[in-house]
Amino acid sequence: MITAKSGIAVKLLLINPTAPQWRAHNNHMPYRRTKVFRFSMLSSLYVAATMPSYVDTQIIDEDVEPIDFDTDADIIGISFMTFNAPRAYEIADRFRKEKSKTVIFGGYPPSFMPEEAIKHADAVCIGEAENNVPRMIEDFITGRLTPFYSSEPSD
Repeated sequence: MITAKSGIAVKLLLINPTAPQWRAHNNHMPYRRTKVFRFSMLSSLYVAATMPSYVDTQIIDEDVEPIDFDTDADIIGISFMTFNAPRAYEIADRFRKEKSKTVIFGGYPPSFMPEEAIKHADAVCIGEAENNVPRMIEDFITGRLTPFYSSEPSD
């Protein structure tokens, strides 16, 4: 098992993609506003909370800020809902092809259709992230990342 004592630090960027009408662009707020207060997707907060101490985690919500495709993150994590799957695939493809970044997916669409999701990612979290994502990070560090990670529901 990898620990903080090993001196390895990993940067994880978690992205919550959104539809174009809600997306922040170049430090400008979205052109469409809502009167409803919206929280970031809870799943990304859970994932960040389960990371070992040697993982530096940042969350970007496209409703709030644009994605920095020049990030120095080691791993790009994208959690998404069905309506924004095309945007998630677009983001993942760009990070993989243009930036040679490792991309992992989570959320309902990857869990229900992992064979489709893996076409755009290096690994897919099937089901809950609490047990899967720390294993994915460890396997990334040791060069043993596999396409699919699944675990029993967390307590």
